[in-house]
Amino acid sequence: MLRALIFDIDYELKQPPLISLQPVIHLLRKFRTAGGEDLNACLVSRIAEIEDSQSQSGSLPDRLELFGLRSEFQPLSERVTAFNETLLNAKALFEDALQKLDDSHRLSNCILVSSSTSLFEYCNTVGIQILHVNATGSVEEGWTSLLSLIANQIGNKDNDMYVFVGETAQKFEFGEIVLRELSDTMYDLTGIVYRKVTDCKLAELNGLHLPFPAKLEFKHLKDNSTVIDSKTLPNEGNVEEAIQHVISLVAKGEIELAGFEINADSNNNSMHRFAPSQKTFSIAKDSLGRRILKRNFFS
Repeated sequence: MLRALIFDIDYELKQPPLISLQPVIHLLRKFRTAGGEDLNACLVSRIAEIEDSQSQSGSLPDRLELFGLRSEFQPLSERVTAFNETLLNAKALFEDALQKLDDSHRLSNCILVSSSTSLFEYCNTVGIQILHVNATGSVEEGWTSLLSLIANQIGNKDNDMYVFVGETAQKFEFGEIVLRELSDTMYDLTGIVYRKVTDCKLAELNGLHLPFPAKLEFKHLKDNSTVIDSKTLPNEGNVEEAIQHVISLVAKGEIELAGFEINADSNNNSMHRFAPSQKTFSIAKDSLGRRILKRNFFS
């Protein structure tokens, strides 16, 4: 019986933020096992200090924060296990990670979830199941299909609601999300959605994706199905107001527009590099290649 997920997301943490990653992990943390217990989760990582594809360094906790994942693996001392590039004892690594979670967890009751194959050979030797996220399609598509794959493997119908919520969040292009239980049958999902804005006054920023707060309410019915009860999404007025705000930010010089260039990594994959900025906002690219407005700090 599947009781715990072990994540290896080192590859993702070095890339532009993957929009599906936080919603998927957030919802998986709410899954129940076949026996009705909480599905446990932890993270293993070979990097304490990460330099990403934008040549910006940061500790593992900092990168988890950037991706909206730090709260999903709290407390870090119990849910995150670091190891060196030279892995001498894979079994000890996985057992240590599980020991922090629960003394009763066994390797045979766990799945390693990763888009990288670097740990797969070790899993085969110690008896841990493997879920290769991007075995087919893109990494982004692989993560969004993960909810249904794991729900099917567990077989607990209560998890079907979280699959529906995840598919709906993807449909409305939610980024980071929080799902709360309001009652036995009502849930609300809050988060950020990005909308593409077009206006000739934006000049080189025409086509920029801007973040907007959004909310969905779900009702879980007696037949175990889930429906959207209400939704609050950005309207035309919200978008127009946001466009005017961006225009004013440009006029005040608060958006870093310089320093963008295309580079290639060792595998000839395009990477988007941004010079560090002291301005309040900058332009970044997410995993889908969308230009998004990013706040660097609060003044």
